Amino acid sequence: MRSEMAAADDLWLVSCLNATLDPNLGARNQAEGALTEASRKTGYGIALARITLNNDFSLGVRQLAAVLLKHYVKKHWIGDDFTVFPQDKEMIRKLLPLGLGDPEKKIQTAVGMVIACIATSDWPEEWPELMMLILACINDRSDVNKVNGGMRCLYFFADEMDDRQLPHLVPVLFPALYDIISTPSVYAASTRKEALNVLHSCIATLGVMSGAYQSETKALMKPMLKGWLEQFAAVLLQTIRPKEPDSWLLKMEAIKALQQIVMNFSKLAFNDFTIVLSPLWHTFVTDLQVYVEAAVNGDEVDLADPKSSEESLESYANQLLEFLLCLVGHSRYCEVIRKSIKDLAYFTIGYMQMTEEQVQTWSGDASEFLAEEDTLSCSCRTSGVLLLQEFVGVYEDEGTLAILEAVSRRMEDADRAKSQGETGWWKVREAALLTLGSCVEADDELPGFSIDVLFNRILVDDLSQGMKLCPFLYGRALWAVAKFSSCISKDKQEKFFLTAIEGLSDTSYIPIMVASCQAVSTLLPKVESRSSQPYIRSLYTALATLLQQGSEETMHIVLDALQSAIKADKDHMPEAEAMLSPILLHVWATYIRDPLISIDALSAIEAVKNAPGCMEPLAARVLPAITGVLCQPRSQQEGQVAGALDLLTMLVKNAPLSILKHAHHALFTSIIDIVLQTNDDSELQNATECLAGFVKSAGENLIAWATDADSTMKMLLAAAGRLLNPQTNSSGSLYSGTFIVQLIEKFSLRMAPHLRDLVTALVVRLESVALKGSLIFVFAKLVHMSAPNYGQFIELLRSIPSKGYGDSLTCVMAEWTKCHDEVQGSYQIKVSTTALASLLATGHPLLSQVQVEGRLLEATGGIKTRSKSKLQPDQFTRVSALQKIFSLLARGLVEGQEAASNFVDEDDEWEELSNPDGNDVEDVVPANKSLRSVFEPADLYEDVLNGDVSDGDEPSDEVDPINQINLQAYLVDFMKRFSQEAPLAFSEFFKELSDREKCAVQDAVSSK
Repeated sequence: MRSEMAAADDLWLVSCLNATLDPNLGARNQAEGALTEASRKTGYGIALARITLNNDFSLGVRQLAAVLLKHYVKKHWIGDDFTVFPQDKEMIRKLLPLGLGDPEKKIQTAVGMVIACIATSDWPEEWPELMMLILACINDRSDVNKVNGGMRCLYFFADEMDDRQLPHLVPVLFPALYDIISTPSVYAASTRKEALNVLHSCIATLGVMSGAYQSETKALMKPMLKGWLEQFAAVLLQTIRPKEPDSWLLKMEAIKALQQIVMNFSKLAFNDFTIVLSPLWHTFVTDLQVYVEAAVNGDEVDLADPKSSEESLESYANQLLEFLLCLVGHSRYCEVIRKSIKDLAYFTIGYMQMTEEQVQTWSGDASEFLAEEDTLSCSCRTSGVLLLQEFVGVYEDEGTLAILEAVSRRMEDADRAKSQGETGWWKVREAALLTLGSCVEADDELPGFSIDVLFNRILVDDLSQGMKLCPFLYGRALWAVAKFSSCISKDKQEKFFLTAIEGLSDTSYIPIMVASCQAVSTLLPKVESRSSQPYIRSLYTALATLLQQGSEETMHIVLDALQSAIKADKDHMPEAEAMLSPILLHVWATYIRDPLISIDALSAIEAVKNAPGCMEPLAARVLPAITGVLCQPRSQQEGQVAGALDLLTMLVKNAPLSILKHAHHALFTSIIDIVLQTNDDSELQNATECLAGFVKSAGENLIAWATDADSTMKMLLAAAGRLLNPQTNSSGSLYSGTFIVQLIEKFSLRMAPHLRDLVTALVVRLESVALKGSLIFVFAKLVHMSAPNYGQFIELLRSIPSKGYGDSLTCVMAEWTKCHDEVQGSYQIKVSTTALASLLATGHPLLSQVQVEGRLLEATGGIKTRSKSKLQPDQFTRVSALQKIFSLLARGLVEGQEAASNFVDEDDEWEELSNPDGNDVEDVVPANKSLRSVFEPADLYEDVLNGDVSDGDEPSDEVDPINQINLQAYLVDFMKRFSQEAPLAFSEFFKELSDREKCAVQDAVSSK
C-alpha cells in the first residue's frame, strides 16, 4: 500500500514538474504554486529523490527533480521558517548514494551536488557512513559509473574535510585516488582530474594542520609522496591538445597539487623532487609551442570553448608560471633551478605575448586594457612579470643578466619573424619591452646591454613606422620610454616627448593614448623648459580634448598627465588657466560622485591653483559656483554639497588673505550651518575639514573680518558642540579632533574660559563614541600644551565629573590606555606616546590612584565561542594608570624592535624572527620638556605654528618638533632617564612586564 502511495505521489509530482515547463503562463504558475505548497509537507524531498533516481522517467524530468531537491536542501535542511522532517532527512540520505552509480553523468553530477550540500551540515555527526559509501563507490573498479559518481561527489565537498576527519581518511582515501590517477587506461581524464583536485584539497588542509600537528601530517604524507611525484611526472609528460580541454586541465590539477606539496611539505619532498624536474621543463617548453599557436597566434580558430575562464588554455599556462614563481621564491628550490634561469627567462617572455583574444578585447575596451596595465588581472603577462621580478629579487645581478639576455634573444626572434613575413612578430617584441620595463630599473647597471642602442631602435623601428601598423607595440615603446626616461639622453628625451604629444592626437588607439599620457607625465619634468615650452599649448589642447572626448576609464591617466604638464609649465599657465579651469571644473562636477575621478580632477585643479598667477582667477571661477551650492544645501543633488566642500577646502589651503576673506564673507556662515544642521555624514566630515582649514589658514583674521567677534566664537563653539554631541555619528565627526586642535592652537586665549566646558564635552563624547582615536589625540595635545604645568591639567580632569567613571581623569586614562593602539598616523602616534610618557614622568599621585585595565586573564574551560563571550566577557587585571602607561611604552619598544628585525627561513614550513636590531638614536625630545601651554597667549609659540604645513596626518605636524623625533630612540632615552630619576617606580613597574617587554626595556636601559 505504501509503495502504491509513493508511486502516486511521484506521478503527481512528475506532472507538476512537466507543467512548470508548459508554455502557458497560467499552467506554469499553478504548478509552481502546487510545488511550493507540497514542499512544506512530509515526503516531498523523498519523492524528489526517488524521481531523480528513477530511470523510467525522462532525463529532463530527473534533472529538474534534482535541481529542486538541491534548492530544497539548501533552503530547508536547516531552515529558519521550515526545516525538513527528521524522518525525511534519514530517507533522503539513504536514497541519494544509490544515484552515484547512475549511467547518466548528469544525474551523477546532480546527485553528487545534493550529497555535498547535505554533507556540509550532516557529515560526519549525522551521516557518519557517508565517506565509506563514497569510498566504496570509488574502489568498485567493476563499475566505472560508480567510480565516476563517487569521485564527482567527493570533488564537490573535498574542501569541507577538516583536521578532525582527514587524518582518518587519508590512509584509505589516498590509495584510492592513486589508483584512479595512475590508471589512464581505465578512467577518463575528467575523473582523474577530479581525483587530482581532491588530492589538492587534502594536501592544502594537511598543510594548514601542519602548524599544530607537524609530525603527524608528515607521517600521513611520507608513505605515498614519492609515488605521487612519479604520477605527477607521468601527467606532465603528456601532450596537450588545443581542442581537448581535459588534456591541459589534468596537467593543471597536477601542477596545483604539486605546488601545495612545495608550499607545505617542501623539505619532505626535496630529495625526490628531481623526479618531476625534467617532466616539468618538458611541459614548460613544449606546451609553450601549443600555447603560442592556439592562443597567441589564434591559429586554432575552433579552439574548444572551456566551461569557464578558469579552465581556459591561458589559465593553464598561468598556473604553470605561478608554480615556477613558487619554486623561485622558495629558499631551497630556487637553487635547484638556478642553472636554468637564462632559458627559463627566455621561455617566460614567450608566455607573456598578447593573445589574439586580448588584442581584440583591449582594442575596444579601455577598462580591460588599463586593468591589465595596472596588473589587476590574473593573466600570463602578469604572472610572467611577477616571476621575472622574483628572478631579480632572488638571484640579484645573475637574475638581471639572465633577463637582459632573454630580452636580447627575443628581440632577435622578433626581427627574424618580421623578415620572414610573420604577422605576429610584434607580439614577441612587445613582450620583450614589457619585460625590460617591468623587471629592470633605470638606474641598474646593465653589463653587455646598451640602453642607448635599444632606444635608438625604438625610435627607428617602433615609432617611425606610424601608429596604425602596430598600435600595441607603438604604445609599449612609449611606455618603455617613460620607464627609462632618467637614463635617456636629453636629445632623445625631446624627440620622445614630441612623439608622445603626437600620440595624444588620436583617441582611436587606446594603448597609444595611455602610453603617451604616461610618457608625457614622466618626460615633461625632465625635458628642458626651452624645449618643452613651445609645445605646451598644443599639449594642453590635446589633453583637454581627451578630457572632453575620452572615456571614463581613461580619465585618470589623462588627468595625471595634465597635472604633470601644469606643474612643469613655467610660462603659459596664467594664459592657459582660462582654458583648463572650466574643463577641469566640468570634469570634477560631472564625476563628483565618483571618488576616484573627482579626486584626480581636484588634484589637477589644485595644481592650477598653485601655479603662479592662477590662484586669483581660479578662485573667481570657483567661489561663485560653489556659493550657490553651499548656501542652499538642501536643494542640491546627492554628493554635490560634500564635493563643493572638498573643493573649497582645497582652495582655502595656504590661500592668501584676500581669497580667504572673500571666501569667509561668502561662505563661512553657510559652512557653520551645514555642520550644525546636516544629517549626511560625508557633508559633516567635509564641512568640519573645511572649517578646520579656515581656522588654520585665517586664524585671528576670522575674528577681525566678522562684524561681531563674539558671534564668530559662538559659531565655532557651536560647531564643536555638534561634533562632540554623543548623538552625532562617529563617521560624521571623523575630523572633529583636527578642528578642535586648531581651535585650541589658534584661539588659545579666547578658548581658555571655555576649556572646562570643552573638556567636559570631550569626556562625554569619549564615553559614547566607538572610534576614540581622534579624541585621544586631542587630549594628548592638551597634555603637551599644558607643559610644564601637567599637574594643573591633571587636577582639572579630576575635578570634572564623569557619568561612567566618576571623574574625567579616570575616564580619560581608562579610555586612553585601552585605546592607545587605535591612534592612527605616524604623527598622532608620536603625540600620544610622548604625552603618555610626560604623564608618567610626573609621577602625579592622582594618576597612581586611577585604576585601569591591565593584562587579559587567560580564559578557562576550552574554546571560547561568541556565545560564551557574551555570557563570560574577557576579564582583565586592574593596575594603576602609571603602571599601564609604563607597560604601553615597553610594548612600543617591543613593536619598534620587531619592525626592525629581519625574517629568516629557519625551516621549510616555518619562519622565525631573527634577533631584533635596535634603531639608531636620533634627536630626542625629552618627555618633560615644555612645548606649549594652553593657558599661554598664542604669540608665545607663534614660531611653532607659522609656516607652510604640507599635507600630513594632522595640522601642524610638519612644524611640530614632536614629528621630528625617532619614536624608538625617544622611548630608549626615556627609559634610561626614568630608571635614573625614578628608580623605585621603575623597579616596581618593571616587575609587572611580560618577559618580552622586560628584555626590550633592559636593552634600552643598558644601551649606550
